[in-house]
Amino acid sequence: MKTYSKDGLNAKIVGEYKFEELVPIKECKVGQVYKFQEHHHAIFNYDIDLSYQICKCIRNSIEVNGSHEIWLQLAERKRDLMGEWENSAIFHFPDDEQYEEVFVLKGEQVNNLISNNAV
Repeated sequence: MKTYSKDGLNAKIVGEYKFEELVPIKECKVGQVYKFQEHHHAIFNYDIDLSYQICKCIRNSIEVNGSHEIWLQLAERKRDLMGEWENSAIFHFPDDEQYEEVFVLKGEQVNNLISNNAV
């Protein structure tokens, strides 16, 4: 376990997390912390390596036209994702069908709270 206390553009991820449960990218929940496995993300005509990056889901919506959009905002700033992308990897289905089988590890915060019974 490591402690993550990095401030991305808007997503602040603080505390200790363990990453064990694999979750399909389409099932990410807004506000939940995740960690990419090995993943290269295409942005126009180049790829960015997001392998093992910690992120937080800031958007997961299905539009009226049926398109599905997921935004995973990174804890660590990436120059290539600033501006309109808000430091986020964006998945837009059905256009991004190559990412249909992408899974991320769900982060569970580890509580280090002192028991009320402690002396």
